[in-house]
Amino acid sequence: MLALAYAAEHSDSINAIVLVGCGTFDKASRNVIVQRRTQKIADYISKHPEYKADLQLDIGAQMMKWHGMTDAYEPLAIDNEPQESEPFDMQGHTETWQDMVRCQEACIYPQSFSSVKVPAIMLHGADDPHPGTMIRDTLKRYIPHLGYHEFPRCGHDPEIEKYAKDDFFAVLRNWLKKHLSSTSGAQQGHRGDA
Repeated sequence: MLALAYAAEHSDSINAIVLVGCGTFDKASRNVIVQRRTQKIADYISKHPEYKADLQLDIGAQMMKWHGMTDAYEPLAIDNEPQESEPFDMQGHTETWQDMVRCQEACIYPQSFSSVKVPAIMLHGADDPHPGTMIRDTLKRYIPHLGYHEFPRCGHDPEIEKYAKDDFFAVLRNWLKKHLSSTSGAQQGHRGDA
């Protein structure tokens, strides 16, 4: 999402856009995400009644707690060494998301994406709760040249998915090679989450 916002303002500084697990730009798509995540949580808890109390949490708390489960299909196992990572910045996430929604309600996004003329593609997991084809269809109204590739048995992060990782990197490498081979300058890459 943020890659598109950047491209709308600074398209002369990029050569191509690859959106991986792109976020939503309309209420209908956001409603689908909530429905898909809610259903996946309920299905899981029905098989693991020890978590039944989690159904009493508000939907936001449920989604934060169960995010890994709702958004992944089958992620690759991480080795046993502890992974160092920055703590999740809830305030930053909330403020950024509220600003994105405000810009959508003010008809800034996705409308300003019509200025994006560089090659662009969405790479999306078929099992991502973000409804890829709905998001693509919304964006294609403003970026008619937007390509789309969907990976079966894949959630929100194809680069870490057991069944999609190799195909993801092959598709990405081939697409970049095709679309950047005749251009020069810096290559700009952003992940399109939300």
